[in-house]
Amino acid sequence: MTADLPRPEGHPSPPNAPDDSRGLLAADPAFSQNHHREVNNASASLPEIGPQDPRDPATLLRDYAVQARRPESKKFWPWPLLLHILSKERLRKQLTSYNKWRLEKVNQMVDTIRPRDTSVEPESPEGRTHYVRIFALLLLMGKGGDIINFIDAEESDIILPVEVLPSHLGRKLYSLARTEEPARAKEEVRASVSSGWEITHMETFEEKQWGMFPAYFGFDGKGKEYKLEDGRILPFLNFDGSETHSGTTSEKLGAYGIVTQIKLCPHSHGFDGILKKVG
Repeated sequence: MTADLPRPEGHPSPPNAPDDSRGLLAADPAFSQNHHREVNNASASLPEIGPQDPRDPATLLRDYAVQARRPESKKFWPWPLLLHILSKERLRKQLTSYNKWRLEKVNQMVDTIRPRDTSVEPESPEGRTHYVRIFALLLLMGKGGDIINFIDAEESDIILPVEVLPSHLGRKLYSLARTEEPARAKEEVRASVSSGWEITHMETFEEKQWGMFPAYFGFDGKGKEYKLEDGRILPFLNFDGSETHSGTTSEKLGAYGIVTQIKLCPHSHGFDGILKKVG
């Protein structure tokens, strides 16, 4: 597994950036081939975004989206990348731009949207009480100001995934995450109502949500079976060209099947410890 993420066109890495800490900013395949083994620290794979960068968070999300290998049309944002793009400073600036709230309220919202402790696991109870993924989705929809309705309704990242379903009053947005008990009815996302969303907004929210929580493969020393939703994106990345770094194709024909070599997003697995042991 290697750690190569794409660099958006038109935004080259800084000329003084150290080679061994900017492996994921390199668009040159030769660079990746020479350095992919050295870039084993996931934090080194995050793009460098200067404090004077004029791009707003929505543009940054689009520029640094990770392209999934299959299906080719899907893009995703691993948790560390979301936290990196939605920094406290950028959140504060974005919320202030809506001209809806005083600075004290904006600061409260920043701490509500984003965990203060960046080491919080996204799927932990604490991680899912924040609004990082919700706000990222709203930014991509051009409806960032609606975040206040989600906060007021206490509908944080824990409501994901959601689905648009028919009801006696028309199609509505429902949370699927709150239905662990089979007999319990799905709960409507109230913020979609208070925000005055039309069906197109609900469908866009449903479609884009999967990019916010790609599959994560942990490792505790034992194998584990993962049951993933149909929409969950596998964080497999494309190799450079049609060949692997060793110069051989990524698929091998065996006697009874095909063995495929993959490149896994460095932020989507917990194999760092065991990989260091095996070199």
